[in-house]
Amino acid sequence: MIRLFRPAYESEATQFLNRLKAERPELEQRQAEGRRRLWDTEPTSLDEQRRRGEARAAQPAYVYQQMAVLPPETVALAPDAQLHAPEQSV
Repeated sequence: MIRLFRPAYESEATQFLNRLKAERPELEQRQAEGRRRLWDTEPTSLDEQRRRGEARAAQPAYVYQQMAVLPPETVALAPDAQLHAPEQSV
């Protein structure tokens, strides 16, 4: 006779998750709440999408490169721009 099914096998990961769920029954409910919080959101209006797009800061080409901080005297200013130093109290 040919055996069609393998004997029941559970990996260590599956055994761990089953044991964890048995020990903490509230875990699945909290997981479902977290999933709802992230994914079950109301659709945003086109106006809201436009506003969010306009408010977004441009991302640099390579985000892991450090931005160079130049001393103030090397920064070119527009002709009508003025630098204002913070007032110091005496």
